[in-house]
Amino acid sequence: MYHRIVVPLDGTAFSEYALPYAMRLAERSGANLELCHVHVHQDRNPDFAALTPYQFQHCVDAEYEFDAEAAGHESEALDAVAARVQAGTSAVVTTRSLSGRVGDAIRQEAESAVADLVVMATHARSGFARVRLGSVADRLVHSLNIPLLLVQPGAAPSPPPFEGFRRVLIPLDGSPFSEQVLERSIPLLKASGGKPVLLHVVSPMLGPARRTGTPAGGRIIQRREDAVAYLEVQARVLIAQGFEPELHALVDRNAATAIMGLAEQEDLDALVMATHGRGGLTRLLVGSVAAQVLRQCHKPIMLYRPQPADTPRAELQDAFMIYGH
Repeated sequence: MYHRIVVPLDGTAFSEYALPYAMRLAERSGANLELCHVHVHQDRNPDFAALTPYQFQHCVDAEYEFDAEAAGHESEALDAVAARVQAGTSAVVTTRSLSGRVGDAIRQEAESAVADLVVMATHARSGFARVRLGSVADRLVHSLNIPLLLVQPGAAPSPPPFEGFRRVLIPLDGSPFSEQVLERSIPLLKASGGKPVLLHVVSPMLGPARRTGTPAGGRIIQRREDAVAYLEVQARVLIAQGFEPELHALVDRNAATAIMGLAEQEDLDALVMATHGRGGLTRLLVGSVAAQVLRQCHKPIMLYRPQPADTPRAELQDAFMIYGH
């Protein structure tokens, strides 16, 4: 279960869309909830930097005072949000005012606080520093070594309540590298009450069967059966934790399209994906799939950046045949 959940806020209502998710997950797992805000240095008049210190010797001091005042206002606003959140949750709520580059500051705070999960909204525009949390999320996806739950704000001015996930889609690509996400999904599933739905997507036209002259129908049946067998093995990790996973094997040339199609058809509430899979860090096959899903899917997505793992050459060759690379 989770012990500490970090929620970055940028001072806008959009960024607070992450709060209901973090609050309920913290409550159900007994975790502490940390709200953080990164102050980015502001210049009241950036043209002062080009002026001589002799003629404008007090301007630098004035700018430092202005920046400190802005940081103080941001800290007060963060404390006000924390008080409001504390009134609505049984979890312990704390705050942290940070400074520096936004993505780096959040990553360092999450790591130093030994957080289990970062929950944040994407595509929110900061009123303080004109920083898009979308770009911050991109940076965190590529650098953070703990799970990152991304929530896209809706059209409503305030976030709706969150009671939990009913069904959570977990796509797997067949590699030990991407399968690390299974263990990381367990705390989210337990805290949200979600039922895991495992998915494996394979291509119908590639692989050894194509070269042996096997009829197209036979190839599809065989590849789907192989995919189901693979998922049955991977499901043991979740079954051991008391879950009853659903298994879906799809044959499709485009893994991202298949993932999003199943998410819509089966009315799934959230997705859990590894940022990279087959080919590891040298060939970001599933990285491109995760990026496409993240851009086009409007459901909450938990992304996990797997730790580097050695993949045998035979598995890499099979990956290229399956995914068309």
